[in-house]
Amino acid sequence: MNIKNVKEMIKRKIIEIEKNLSEIKEILRAIETEATKRTIALNNKIPKDEELRDEFQILYEVYNQENSSKVKMVLQDKTVKYLKYFCKANSLPIDMKKYSKDKVIDEIIQWMAQKRAISSKVK
Repeated sequence: MNIKNVKEMIKRKIIEIEKNLSEIKEILRAIETEATKRTIALNNKIPKDEELRDEFQILYEVYNQENSSKVKMVLQDKTVKYLKYFCKANSLPIDMKKYSKDKVIDEIIQWMAQKRAISSKVK
C-alpha cells in the first residue's frame, strides 16, 4: 500500500466514524428528551394531601416496626418536589430550601422519632 491509498482509507474511516457519531448523538438526544418527558410527568403527579398523610402513617408504622432504614429507603425514591408536598400535607415544618434531600429525609425520620417518644409517654 502506498501513502496515497492509506490517506484515502483513513479519510473514509473518518467519514464513517463521523456518520456513526452523528447517529449516536441523535439517539442520545431522543433518549434524553424521553427521559425529560417522563421526569416532568412524574414530578407533576403529586398525590392529594390525604394520600400523603396516609403514606406518612404507613411509613410511621414501618418506622415503629423496623426503624428508620426502610423508611429512609422509601423516601430516597421520592422526588424533592414530592417530599415538599409530603412535609406540607403532614404539617412538618421542614425548610426544603435550606436542606438537601438527604437532610430533609433525616428530618422526617426525626419527626417520627419525636412522635414515637411522645406517644409512648402518653400510653
